[in-house]
Amino acid sequence: MTPTTDEDGDDARSGWDHKLWAVPLVVAMGLLALLALSYLGSILHPQRNLHGFPLALVDSDRGASGAEVIDRVRAALPPDRVRWQLVTADEADRLMSLGEIYGAIIVPEDFGARLSALADPGPGTGTPPNLEVRTNPRAGTTATTLTTQLLTPVLDDLSRRLGTATTERARASGVPLSDAALVTLTDPVRIEVTQFAPLPEGTANGISAFYYTLLVVFAGFTGAQLINVGVDSVTKDDPSVSPWHALLFKWALVAVVALVMAGAYQFIAAALGMPIEHRLALYFFSAAASLAVGMTALAVLAVVATVASALRLPVLNNLGMPINMLVFMALGLPSSGGIMPIEATPMLYRALAEFEPMHQVYLGIRSILYFDARLAAGLTRALVMCTIGVTSAIVIGVLTTLGYDRLRARLTLPTAKQ
Repeated sequence: MTPTTDEDGDDARSGWDHKLWAVPLVVAMGLLALLALSYLGSILHPQRNLHGFPLALVDSDRGASGAEVIDRVRAALPPDRVRWQLVTADEADRLMSLGEIYGAIIVPEDFGARLSALADPGPGTGTPPNLEVRTNPRAGTTATTLTTQLLTPVLDDLSRRLGTATTERARASGVPLSDAALVTLTDPVRIEVTQFAPLPEGTANGISAFYYTLLVVFAGFTGAQLINVGVDSVTKDDPSVSPWHALLFKWALVAVVALVMAGAYQFIAAALGMPIEHRLALYFFSAAASLAVGMTALAVLAVVATVASALRLPVLNNLGMPINMLVFMALGLPSSGGIMPIEATPMLYRALAEFEPMHQVYLGIRSILYFDARLAAGLTRALVMCTIGVTSAIVIGVLTTLGYDRLRARLTLPTAKQ
């Protein structure tokens, strides 16, 4: 036997020390850099990323001027950036009540008459026409801001163009124009910005639904992480506890966390003055969403653990939490639609929003808090996706446990023979 020298021991310790700090350091910094890239990349250029932003056009004008306004507005904001819907006033309100549009331009019925009267003013006439920009604060604060930013410059330019044409008609008719009349004719259209169903106090101007969503997702995600570590640390050296018992115990604990925290969150929110009209709906949906997120997170951890066992690389178990962070936080938050509308984010996040858990939870919470818990306002989709999440987690949990059982039996058989 060759004796181990102090130099060899120092080399071994040096290698061990290197593995000890290098891997977690690289993983931690890489994950944090990815968070920065994902979060900042999703919000910094909403106008540049705009695609299919849902807005409505309402032409109630009794004359032809309304159609001219509609045509000019649509030409100024092409369909690749804005998804226009030409609807009635009642239909626009219905769409806003479901969160399906972020705003609307409404041409009143006397728009054309008022505009024509400016070119030939007489007694009791000459009142400037107005256009209404109706925003939907319940769809989100940033959506409201983007709506006004998009439409105000377009309507200002439209007013100047209509003013030029109206001034020419007035001069052609021989009407004497005073300086005050010229000022009015140069920019004849008054833009009135209104809100559809303004939010009450205690809603943080439409951000409370997003933060409540964060709490619900955190309850499932963080709860699953802590429960997984706690149960595994207790049962790993106890052969009397089978993987099936451990799995069922984890699911049960995640359910307890979901049920308790759904009530705790609502109690805290109400105590802080957040208006909640549909308390039961909020409680049961929050619990269901937390359960779905928690069980999905456990499924990810189970898959990672099974792969690590199959490859005989226990170090891979450390990837479970980063993967969950990636799924639920790094990619989930930017694609949630809670801060930045999905239509104002890069294409990657629009694709992720189709299945990312946080977006589905946000739609459900927003529907309950802001849209009178209407199923068509996103609650149905949220419930369906929660059901799919729980079902998928159960299937994955069962399959990974079966695989782990067979893998453990195969690995322990040679040891038993020896």
